[in-house]
Amino acid sequence: MLLEILGSINQPINLEEINILSSDGRKRAESYGVKSVPTIVINMREKITGMPKRNQLIKVLGVESNRRLSGA
Repeated sequence: MLLEILGSINQPINLEEINILSSDGRKRAESYGVKSVPTIVINMREKITGMPKRNQLIKVLGVESNRRLSGA
């Protein structure tokens, strides 16, 4: 679902998947403030913990994409 939605947004968005089972992955997740999985962090502002509903994910990605364009 995430990749499908990202493909429909007309703005470039970087996606990073982190394996928290590795030592480097745990450190990376900690740097993002992730406390549980799955978690989606967008521009270090928005965090969605758990499996988001499709409309929630589209809304958050759209808002963050617009923030990025406006330089906010």
